[in-house]
Amino acid sequence: SEIEKLEKLTKEDVVRVANQYFGENYVAGYRIDAQHKLPSIEKPKIDPLVIDPDKESTFMKNVSELPFDPFDPKFIEEGKNFITKEISPGLKLIHVNNPLNDLFTLEMRMESGSRHNAMLPYAKRMLDRSGADGISSKDLKIEWYKLGTDFAFAVRERLSSLILTGLDENFAASLKLARDLVEKPNISDETWEETRNIILSERDDEQKDPRAISNALAHFHRYGNRSRYLERPSDSDLNASSVQSLSAMLQDVLQAERTVLYYGPQSPEEVINLISNGFSGEQEKFLSSKPLENLRSINAKQNQIYFFEKEMAQAQVRLEFSVGTYEEEKIAASQLFNEYFGGGMAGLVFQELREARALAYSAWAHFFTPSRPDEENILVGSIGCQADKTIEAVLAFMELLENMPINQTRWESAHSSILSSYRTNPIPYRSTAGYVYDVHALGLKGDPRRDRFERMSESSIETLREFYQNSIQTKAKLLSIVGDSSKIDLSELEKIGPVTRIEAEQLFTR
Repeated sequence: SEIEKLEKLTKEDVVRVANQYFGENYVAGYRIDAQHKLPSIEKPKIDPLVIDPDKESTFMKNVSELPFDPFDPKFIEEGKNFITKEISPGLKLIHVNNPLNDLFTLEMRMESGSRHNAMLPYAKRMLDRSGADGISSKDLKIEWYKLGTDFAFAVRERLSSLILTGLDENFAASLKLARDLVEKPNISDETWEETRNIILSERDDEQKDPRAISNALAHFHRYGNRSRYLERPSDSDLNASSVQSLSAMLQDVLQAERTVLYYGPQSPEEVINLISNGFSGEQEKFLSSKPLENLRSINAKQNQIYFFEKEMAQAQVRLEFSVGTYEEEKIAASQLFNEYFGGGMAGLVFQELREARALAYSAWAHFFTPSRPDEENILVGSIGCQADKTIEAVLAFMELLENMPINQTRWESAHSSILSSYRTNPIPYRSTAGYVYDVHALGLKGDPRRDRFERMSESSIETLREFYQNSIQTKAKLLSIVGDSSKIDLSELEKIGPVTRIEAEQLFTR
């Protein structure tokens, strides 16, 4: 097998092959931070296509007329598809049995994230290069390989996750090794200094990267000084950090209340016994994290534009606005809108901006619902286009939002697509525990897809129309544009809304 062949390889084999094939003949690439002057080409005239959603090919007609019996969607039930258990105060287990093989996945979600401690993402970066309790980083990789286990540590805004995936026979050993790594990371000050310098270099690069600038500009426009790019630690904070201080932060995370998500062949009792004898069970009680303030977007009274000057051939445009807080009753309607308006290549945005009018290289829109009940919904649209087409693309996008054409055939296609998705995409075994966690985080019980499917089945084109008119049509928009003002007429942008020029110093904490 491939594994057996790899096990027989030695360092000498690798060196021999490298010397054989990596000789004097090579190509080196160097990046020059300067604008590349391209030859000017006269822009051809492109006549817009008229897309008729009511028209279909003979093949499509024949396919749609094929008889079929739609099957019922599958929903999950506690006691049948998963089990939840309170192990101790602040420690909960969501258990899902693996009926297929002897592999396990364990994720420990601790309720402490980057918004609780902005240095946690950098503690994660340190952990990525660490060994464990006397084991070097190099040898730790070998130990994970011997166990057949993948380890990851992730930090999000509200939580941090320790994730293990591997062979069930090595579950206990994998847990112990993960504990040794997180509780006793083994990394030299020199290695952390190298990592810190890499992070600072990445920060230099992000101020040259149009996508990073676009994300930071949109976040600043949405939240002002509460932008994640401004609330992150400064370069001075990073330079002042040490292995000792970051390790202490990881220990604080291990004190936070958590939920263990397990998918594997072991019983709930066996899993509880293993985690109770180490890692999670030695504490009688885990600490609740401080409540986080729910951020709110700037509530604009009129369209407003933030513009970041950057010499480049394309323009990056973000368009967004908030739409109240989470409402479970409106989820089905928002799904309809997403499929109809922004549903991939069949969505109105892609069809009109890219296919029909050739105004954008990329164009999408999505109505995002939050992960917590008191957080806000946000509609986000994005355009990547030639700089000289920016005004036309923005106006076309806004026209779609403010006067969205509602067509019966297009609605039927969107409606049918969502119903089919419910029927053909049950929650996978491996994703069930995470899905249950997310449902509980929203304050819901059972499987909300059951009610959503019923609402979707009963919905009509008026459901879409009402949602659009009440939640989308009249909203003032925040437009964030990264582009070259020599190719974008800012006076024309002013007709859409007031334009404010933004500098890099306003977007990024350094």
